[in-house]
Amino acid sequence: MIKGYSHKPMGTVALGTHLGNFSKEDSLKYVEAIKYAVRNGIYSIDGAINYRGMCSERDEGVALAELINSGVITREEVFISSKAGLLYGDISAKLPPMKYLSEKLKNKGISIEDFSEYEVYSRLSILLFMK
Repeated sequence: MIKGYSHKPMGTVALGTHLGNFSKEDSLKYVEAIKYAVRNGIYSIDGAINYRGMCSERDEGVALAELINSGVITREEVFISSKAGLLYGDISAKLPPMKYLSEKLKNKGISIEDFSEYEVYSRLSILLFMK
């Protein structure tokens, strides 16, 4: 078992957040599924910025905030895995990748030169991988 920031060992079962639509309905289902999983001993959650156009990571945050604020868990009890280096845009804010880069990341010192390759993923998104 892996032990890091959390005071609990990382289990062998994790909840993945990859599948689903960008809908509010799917987000509500994910929030409930995450809360159910954590309440029942699954403390590892796998997400990524490109899962459901950022919706999955936001849903993870909503669910965990509710659990933490209600005293069910502390932050140190959960493992969150994510994938770094992807520029996927923001579906909720209707920002395609390049607009997201210019409006959200450029002022933080991140530019297109920080990414090494890209591929067209869909009409909504371009995947760019950080160097």
